[in-house]
Amino acid sequence: MVKAVYCVRSTNGVGRCVAGVRRGRVQACVLRCLLAWFVGCTALAVPAEAQKFRELTGRHLKLVTDLAENPDVDVLPAVFDQAVPLWRAYFGVDEHALADWQVSGCLMGDGRLFGEAGLVPPDLPPFLNGYARADRLWVFNQPSDYYRRHLLLHEGVHAFMLAYWHGYGPPWFAEGMAELLATHSWEDGKLALPVFPTAREPFAGWGRIKLVRDDLTSPDCPTFETLLVQPAGDFLQNRAYGWAWAACAFLDGHPRWQQPFREMAKHVRLRRFNQRLQAAVGEAWPELVDEFSVFAWELEYGHDLERWAIVFAPGEALPEGGRSVRVRADRSWQSSGIRLQAGETYRLKATGRYQVVGGPPAWHAEANGVSIRYYRGRPLGMLLAAVRFDAERPSDTQGPARHAGFLSPSAVGLETTLTPNQTGTLYLKVNDSPAELRDNQGALEVQIERVLAEHEAQRRQ
Repeated sequence: MVKAVYCVRSTNGVGRCVAGVRRGRVQACVLRCLLAWFVGCTALAVPAEAQKFRELTGRHLKLVTDLAENPDVDVLPAVFDQAVPLWRAYFGVDEHALADWQVSGCLMGDGRLFGEAGLVPPDLPPFLNGYARADRLWVFNQPSDYYRRHLLLHEGVHAFMLAYWHGYGPPWFAEGMAELLATHSWEDGKLALPVFPTAREPFAGWGRIKLVRDDLTSPDCPTFETLLVQPAGDFLQNRAYGWAWAACAFLDGHPRWQQPFREMAKHVRLRRFNQRLQAAVGEAWPELVDEFSVFAWELEYGHDLERWAIVFAPGEALPEGGRSVRVRADRSWQSSGIRLQAGETYRLKATGRYQVVGGPPAWHAEANGVSIRYYRGRPLGMLLAAVRFDAERPSDTQGPARHAGFLSPSAVGLETTLTPNQTGTLYLKVNDSPAELRDNQGALEVQIERVLAEHEAQRRQ
């Protein structure tokens, strides 16, 4: 077997190299690799004495590193030891499972040293920042303390699942679960996971929300169903990790989808894993698929999935005299229960006051919102409307998707008219960040009437 080096790229764009078995022509990238190694070593690695390693040992992790003594490095085995019972609790496995399990790990500032010392097996495939087996893992050093811990925990989740279930499912699930159960807080020596990041700064180097946001307008922006069949090779780029995290964070934090999602860990060795998930969700699958696209579009730090979850309900024909519906201020999209017909015009008229900021002092709004603060280009608290189409796509397959109305909602305010170009159910919400629904209170009433019926009544008079 011929030894070679693989070119990979870390989260901050610095090239990395790792020894392995050559799988094709690599001569063309050797020069780039050597340059990347030099930059990487000077930018990230803080090696101890040349060619020497330190060993940090905990109950579940024995970590070899070339990094110099540093409290944020030396604490990593203790972080890992706290993670293991949290992973056991999350997966619902026996508290004594893997009690004697210990992983041998390498935290590498200079990948060459580990390759030369025989600590990187020749059969490892190319990897971006880390790789794991059931009892071994390899991670490159990272520029932030948070992301160094995150990466170690990410690979630890892979190792845990391999050790307990001997598998970890298709790529989206394997990487998404590792991301989910590595996203953590570490305060006063105590680990908490999984957590949904509430701000960018405490999670330096993580960047998953930005990866998703930056991808939303690309022609190949993923849907939930395309994520399910994402090949493993895509995970040599950071983009794939952002979407895998988003999928698993969405399912795990959602009050409707959490239970079937958490059952899937025990099925990671099934060849038809994705079909099993779809069967568990059942007839609600189209709602899950649509809702994930809306989640990705509206994704925020601190996203409150419990309050944000869309209240789906199919609409019925509008009664002749119209109907009044109630819209809660502390929830996201809510079905009006009314089905609007394509090409017909409807008048929406809103009344009521509600709280949009808890204060002190508390802010109250009417359906026009408050003009001193905007969210996504519209006044905070403004009433918005969207139509979820009955058909997945119109007869013209180039037309908008079923959920497209949620991505470009109409401003209602105190009063407006709507003329949908496709038949579907009307949804309503108050304009606010998914991270700030908790302090909203109250509701408003929206009267919905068919404009055509009003004109016909005038003619009869």
